[in-house]
Amino acid sequence: MPYKKGESGNPAGRPVGSTNAVTVQRANLNKLLLESGEEIVKVVIETAKAGDLSASKLVLERILPALKSSELKVSGTVNIEADLLARADEKLINRLTYEHCAE
Repeated sequence: MPYKKGESGNPAGRPVGSTNAVTVQRANLNKLLLESGEEIVKVVIETAKAGDLSASKLVLERILPALKSSELKVSGTVNIEADLLARADEKLINRLTYEHCAE
């Protein structure tokens, strides 16, 4: 039997206004970061300077985020030299061949 508009399918369900455990944890983490964030960042940077590779990785990932690949659209005739093809990745060659044959 379908429910009427505005009627709950589980009237004894979760109380209105209750919070999820993850929401509470996020709020606590945000509070900690607001109170101690600058100090934590300084410690991580100093640890990275001292040679800790994990800290260095963390700092660099925040400063220089990973580059995302992008698609290159080519229209018209494309001349590819044999030596370039020999050095190119097999997936790229397969893709170029497939797209050229699909036209």
